Amino acid sequence: MSFKGDLNTISLADLLHTISISQKEGTLIVIDGENKKLIYFTQEGVSLISSGKRKSPRLGEILVKSGKITEGQLEQVLDQQKSSGKKTGEILVSAGLVTEPDITSAVKSQIEEEFYDLFCWDHASFEFVEGPPSDDQISQDFVPHTLTLDVNALLAEAAHRLDEWHQFHSVIPDTKAVFVFTSGEAPVLPDEAEKGLQEIVELIDGKRTVEDIIAQSGLTRFDACRYIYMLFAQKLLKNSGFIQSTSEEKAKIEKLEAPRIDVHHEIAQLLEQAAKLSPKDSKRLIPIYQKILQLDPNRVSVKIKLDKVLKEKKKAFRRLITRIIIALPVFALLGVAAYAVKFEMDVRKDFENIKNNAAYLVGRDDLVSAKESYDKFVKEHPYNLITKEASKCAADIQAKINARQKQAEDSYRKEIEAISNAFDEMSVHENEFTAEQLIHGYDDFAKQAKAKDALNLYADILKKKEKLLNFIAEADRFYQEAVAYDQNGDFEKAIQLYMLILKSYSRSPHASGINFALKIESTPPGADIYINDQKTAVTPFIMRYKPGSFFNVSIYKRGFETYTTAVDSRNYMNKEMPLVKLNHRLVKTMQWKFETRGVIYSRPVEKNGILYFGSRDGSLYALDVQAQKEAWVLSTPTTADIESSPAIFDNNIYIGCNDSYLYSVNINTKSFEWNFKTQLFVKSAPLISPNGKVLYIGSSDGKVYAIDAKAGATVYWQTLLGASVTAQPLLYSNTIFVGTESGRICALNAMSGEIIWTSKNTAGSFVSSPAISDNVLYAGSTNGILYAINIADGSVLWTFKANGAIYSMPVFHKGLVIISSTESKVFAVNTMTQLEQWRIPLNGSVVSSGSIDNGVYYTGCEDGSLYAIDCDAAIILWNYKTEAPIHAAPLVTNDHVFIGSDDKFMYVLEK
Repeated sequence: MSFKGDLNTISLADLLHTISISQKEGTLIVIDGENKKLIYFTQEGVSLISSGKRKSPRLGEILVKSGKITEGQLEQVLDQQKSSGKKTGEILVSAGLVTEPDITSAVKSQIEEEFYDLFCWDHASFEFVEGPPSDDQISQDFVPHTLTLDVNALLAEAAHRLDEWHQFHSVIPDTKAVFVFTSGEAPVLPDEAEKGLQEIVELIDGKRTVEDIIAQSGLTRFDACRYIYMLFAQKLLKNSGFIQSTSEEKAKIEKLEAPRIDVHHEIAQLLEQAAKLSPKDSKRLIPIYQKILQLDPNRVSVKIKLDKVLKEKKKAFRRLITRIIIALPVFALLGVAAYAVKFEMDVRKDFENIKNNAAYLVGRDDLVSAKESYDKFVKEHPYNLITKEASKCAADIQAKINARQKQAEDSYRKEIEAISNAFDEMSVHENEFTAEQLIHGYDDFAKQAKAKDALNLYADILKKKEKLLNFIAEADRFYQEAVAYDQNGDFEKAIQLYMLILKSYSRSPHASGINFALKIESTPPGADIYINDQKTAVTPFIMRYKPGSFFNVSIYKRGFETYTTAVDSRNYMNKEMPLVKLNHRLVKTMQWKFETRGVIYSRPVEKNGILYFGSRDGSLYALDVQAQKEAWVLSTPTTADIESSPAIFDNNIYIGCNDSYLYSVNINTKSFEWNFKTQLFVKSAPLISPNGKVLYIGSSDGKVYAIDAKAGATVYWQTLLGASVTAQPLLYSNTIFVGTESGRICALNAMSGEIIWTSKNTAGSFVSSPAISDNVLYAGSTNGILYAINIADGSVLWTFKANGAIYSMPVFHKGLVIISSTESKVFAVNTMTQLEQWRIPLNGSVVSSGSIDNGVYYTGCEDGSLYAIDCDAAIILWNYKTEAPIHAAPLVTNDHVFIGSDDKFMYVLEK
C-alpha cells in the first residue's frame, strides 16, 4: 500500500487514521517546501527517522529539559558520538546516565511533537512508501525505539492546542517578523521561570526573525510561539514592524494558521461511527454521511456511499384400598382312641359314660374330642361286642368332622384368593398411591398372608415391599443431592434433580414438597420485584414456586425502563428447563434535557433548585430543575466560548471565559456585577476561599491570580508560572496547588502567592485539577502517568502508568485513587500498595473528569455515554448515551445526575 498526495485533499487526521488501521510497515514522508519529516510505521509501533530541516528538540535536549542529564553531560556524549559513531541514546544508556524507560519517554515526547508540528503544514505534500527506510534516510539522532500510536489521544491533544494557535496568530502574523523589547532591554525573569522562556528572551535581539528564533532555540514551533505571545501579552515585547523577506520570499511566507484539526477530528469520528454500522442501517448512516459532507463537500467517496445507502408463547390421584379381613378358626385333625374295659359291664358302663360325654362334646361343637373319646374306647376294647357300636359312633362323628374340614378348606382357599387378588389389584394401580400408602398396604397384606400360612404370597409381598423401599431410598438420595445444590446456589443442577424426582419418583415422600428456585437479580441492584403485578421483594432475591407454575416477573427501578418477562414451568415433565436465573441490566432513562446553542464543556453547579452552567455559545444558563425549564440566560459581551465551570457563593456566580475575562454574576438581578481581565483564555474554574472573600483563578497567560471576590478590582497577588493554567487551583492548608501545561505542579503561599516549591521529575501537561488524600497530592498528566507527590517539597513518591493520556481529576474511595484515560479505561489504584486494584474498559476515550458519590463513579466518555461504575463491585451499573461525545464533568446531587454533551444538550437523569 504505497500512495501519495497533499494535505489540501486529505486531512492529516484521515491520513494517520488510514495508516494506523492498515497496520502496514512503511515510511511516511511529509514535505513542505524545504521542510521534511520521515516517520517509520511498523505493526509494533512508530519511530522517528528524521526531523528534516525544521528541527524539533533532539533526544539529548529533551533529556536535559526533563532533568535526566545535565548540559555538560550532553556535550561529553556528543563528543563521544562524533568519534564512535554510536547513537546518542545508546551512549547515554551504556554510561548509566539514563535508563531505557527514560529513552522511551523522551522518544515518545519527540515523536509526539513531530506529529503536532505536522498539523501546521496545510500546504504540504506526503508520500507513504511500504517497507523499511533506506540507510540514507535514517538521521544520526535516530533511536531504535517504537511506540504504540494512540491516534485518538494524539488528535485530542492537537485539538487542545488549536484555540491557542488562533490567539498566537493575532500577535505573530508572519514568521519573518522581528520583535524587540518594549523597554529596549531584556527583562529580568524570576528564577522559577521555565528554561524555554529564558532561551527565547536571550534570542530576541531586534534582528532575528521569529523563524530564526524557532530554529535556534531548539524548541518546538508551538512552544516558541507561545513564549513570544506570553512576553507580548505582558507588554514586555512588541513587533518592530520590520519583516525580513524579499519580494520572492513574500510569496512563500509561512503563516501561523491554526490547522483545521477540529474539523478533521470530527470527520474521523464520524467515519469511525459509520464503519461500525451495517450497510442496511440506513436510518443511522444517512445523518452521519450528510454531516461529513457538510464539513467537507468534496469527499466523493462519502457521496457515493450516501447514494448507495439511499437505494437499499391435571392429573388427580385416585385412591383404592381393598381390605379383606376374613378370620375363621382353623382346626387341626385329631385322632380318636378308645379304651377297652376288662369286663363287659364295666365296658358298657364306660361306653355309656363315653357316649354321654361325647354327646356333651358334640353339643359343644367339639367333634374332635368326641371322636377321640370313641376312638380311645375302640382301641382299648377291640374285641368287645360294643366296640362295633362305638366304631359306628366314631365314624358318624368323623363324617361330621370331614364335612366341616372340607368347608374350612374351601373358605381358606377363598380367603387366600381374595388376599392375592387384592394385592395384585394394588400392584396394578400402584401409580395411584403414595409410597407411604403402598408400604401400609403391603404390611397389611403380609400380616394376613402370614396368618393364613400363605407362604408363597407372603414372599411375593416382601419382595414387592423391598423393591418399594429401594425406590424410596433412591428418591431420597436424589432429593438430598438436590437440596445440597439448592443450598449452594446451583439452582440449575438442583432443578434437574427435582425434575427427575417428579418424573420418575412421583410417589416418593419428597415429591409433593418440591419447590423450584428462581434467582432474580438486576444491575444496578435494589430494584422492586413484582410477581403478577404485586410487589414481592427487592433485587437480589431468591423466589420459590411450585412446579407447573406460570407467572409474570417485572423489575422496576426509578430512572430506568421497567422490564417484564414470563416464567413458565408447565412443561418440566418434558424436560424443559424452567428459568433458573434472571439477571437483567436495567436501561437508564432520561428525565428531561435542555438544548443550548453551543457545545457544553462546563461542569454545572446547583443551588436552591437552580442549575447553572456555561456553554461555548458564550452564555451562562440557569435552569429550574423542578419546573424542567429555563429560568434565565445571560450572554457575555463578547459571546466568546465558555469552557470554564462556574463557582457559586451566596448570591454570586463566578465563571471564566475565552475572551480572557473572569465574570461575576448576581443571581438575584441576573446581571453582571464586575469582570476581571487576564491576558489570555480563562478556562480554569474559579476557586473561592472558605470565607468567600478571595477568588483564585488560573489563566492561559501563565499566571495564577488572587482577587477580591466582592469587587474584582483588587488583585491581592499574581504569580507568573510561565505556562498555561487551565485547571482549577486547589486550596489545602493555606497553600494553593496548581498544575501547568508544561508538566509542573506548583505550590504557592495562599496569602502572598510566593512559590513554595515546583514539582520535580514530572512531565507532560496537567490540564485537570490535582487532589489530596492523607497529605499526598495526586495529579494525572497527559503523558499517561498518575503522580503521587509529597506536599511538603514536591518530590514524587510513586507513579502509576496508564496507557493513554489522563485528563481526569483523581477521586478517592476506600483507599483507592480513581482515574480515567484516553485508552478507554477507568483505573482504581491502591494508594498503599501502589498497585492496580481493577480496571473497567469503556467504549471510548475519556477526556473529562469524573465524580464519585456513595461509592459510584460517574464519568462521561467520547462514545457519547455517561457511565456509572460501582467501585466496590468493579462493574458498570448503567450507562446513558447522548448524541455526541462528552467532554464535561457530571454533577451528582441527592436526586439527580446532570451532564452536558457536545450535542449542545444538558441532560437531567434521576440518580
